[in-house]
Amino acid sequence: SITNSTTFSSRGNGGIYKDTGINTIGKKYRVHIKGTTTSANLYAADQTSLAVPTAFNAQRISLKKALLNWQGNNTGEQGYQIMRSINDSNWEILAKVTDTFYIDETFTLNAAVRYRISSFYGEYLSDYDELILQSQIPNPEELSVEVQDETSIVLNWIYNTEGIDGFKIEKKVNDQNWELITTIQDGSVNSFQVEGLDLENNLYSYRIRAFWGVDESEIVEFPGLDFICGIHRAQDSRDGKSYATIQIGEQCWLKENLKYVPNVSPSANGSTSIPYRYVYNYQGYDVEQVHYISFYFVYGILYNWPAALTACPEGWHLPSSEEWELMAENIGGNTIAGGKLKATGYIYWNSPNTGATNESKFDGRGGGYRDSQGAFLNVKNSTFFWTTYEYNATTAKTRGLSYDRSSFSNNVASKSMGLSVRCVKD
Repeated sequence: SITNSTTFSSRGNGGIYKDTGINTIGKKYRVHIKGTTTSANLYAADQTSLAVPTAFNAQRISLKKALLNWQGNNTGEQGYQIMRSINDSNWEILAKVTDTFYIDETFTLNAAVRYRISSFYGEYLSDYDELILQSQIPNPEELSVEVQDETSIVLNWIYNTEGIDGFKIEKKVNDQNWELITTIQDGSVNSFQVEGLDLENNLYSYRIRAFWGVDESEIVEFPGLDFICGIHRAQDSRDGKSYATIQIGEQCWLKENLKYVPNVSPSANGSTSIPYRYVYNYQGYDVEQVHYISFYFVYGILYNWPAALTACPEGWHLPSSEEWELMAENIGGNTIAGGKLKATGYIYWNSPNTGATNESKFDGRGGGYRDSQGAFLNVKNSTFFWTTYEYNATTAKTRGLSYDRSSFSNNVASKSMGLSVRCVKD
């Protein structure tokens, strides 16, 4: 039926009339146009509707503040209705606003928070757009560990969300259980120093979480402590033994002679091609018995060259002749390097132990050797270390220390001899 009518005059072939006094939302219209001489004409107009807001977005601006914003489409709406559901509960009206943004400060942390946005005019609503807010307490980020010395580290992290109460830090030693070591009641702190550690002999793990009241972020673990030469010990997974380490220039060395002994032989057995291992003055085959011999503890195993080539643990290797030479250069050159590599005093060396300062902390000891004829010789007088350099079919290069010299010698020895092994890190 006609609910509104007006009469106007026009000239030419048509006319324009603009009606600003009616509400078009949600209604259909039929317009009856009657001319003075023409017959009646009937036109039908489609139902008008509100457009859904676009570019709906939610952004956390602090721990308990979420900024919702969107774009209106100017279809005659009076404003916008925001609805919210938490953990799949019933949808409830959160707010009706005329702006194109809203700040929600009442959402639940660590919950599934969903929002819907619609345009409204009076009782009429457009369809809605929907999104999910990441309402979890954010995790600490960019975790790192800084080693201060053998007993102290600093844990570092970054946290960019304001409003939390603080952080909880846990520690695990070797394979023990996790334990809470501190609760930091300050959300602006970004580091924590841990002291009283034994980094040489223990493996430490750390993890952290942020908290606000009873709500917490996920637990995130700090990266493992990188191997630090001179602080951490080298682990040999084959027999469980560990070795002190030293840094000389850019190289990392074992501070002890290698003790890996999968089998052992009397000194009478020897070869330039078959691997053999010996303990000074031991003439048996019992590996278990070897572990109780003082020469083994003090000077380690003597290897022939074929055994030495594969003696070092994973991540370490028998030094090349060039690597030994570089090490000597880093401590002053071959003429004086021997003294800087030797342990001081007369426990491991006979007098006069010329030039011994152990300035390098290499702690070289006079472990003697097994000669090519099968004799153990010169304990406390000399020691020789294998290199990877093959001089010819039956000999290889070695480096040596002596009780009566401060030099670090270059030598060639039969591959059948039993000499000490020091490993350098890959």
